[in-house]
Amino acid sequence: MEQALFGLTVVGMKHPDECHGVALQAVEFWSTVCKEEVDLALEAQEAAEYRDIPETESRFFAEIALPENMPVLLQLLTQQEEDAEEDE
Repeated sequence: MEQALFGLTVVGMKHPDECHGVALQAVEFWSTVCKEEVDLALEAQEAAEYRDIPETESRFFAEIALPENMPVLLQLLTQQEEDAEEDE
């Protein structure tokens, strides 16, 4: 399941000219996943300080997908329009 999701989002990001909205949604998806995983890491760190177990543990989806996502994200950054709106 995870591999299918990784593949679909990478394919969506690789074709920004044809599917600009899809590329933006894929980037937003991974941004949200990363934010959630950072929050889970902070929660785990805090729990460890109190010798407790965190309520939820990360499945490290962003880390697993990083080898495929990073080159595509870097390529998208080089294609950014200089006058693009900040939220795009």
